[in-house]
Amino acid sequence: TQFIRYDHLSDFVDILEPSLRVPKANHLVIVAMDLPICENDRMHCVDTLNGLTKYFLGTLHILVESIEANAPVVIRKNRPKDYHPITTTAQRQHEIYLCGLDLKVFGLMLNDVEMNEKAEKQYLEKLLVMDLLNQMN
Repeated sequence: TQFIRYDHLSDFVDILEPSLRVPKANHLVIVAMDLPICENDRMHCVDTLNGLTKYFLGTLHILVESIEANAPVVIRKNRPKDYHPITTTAQRQHEIYLCGLDLKVFGLMLNDVEMNEKAEKQYLEKLLVMDLLNQMN
């Protein structure tokens, strides 16, 4: 197959030959490679090899679009029919980061709601006790 699953990529680049190997913890390097992720969380081998080569050569900062635009037609056409990039490793990490922020904010809001409900309950209990005491007098 010409694809590797995104969740296997870290292990894969850790077992390569020394020139292309990116030892674990390699998650940030994979994110910096900004590799295309296709449907079903699959990565194409040519994209992965391009990213590893750019990492080895120290050229990760060069935009992928400018390289692919100048690539020979043979390379660009050498993708399988089911090659449909939907995101990149950098975009995925950004989405994960934003989801984490959303969860933190949600947790803080939930905590505030729970504290407000608790304070309201205590206030209502005090009112009830005061009302009962007034009725007894």
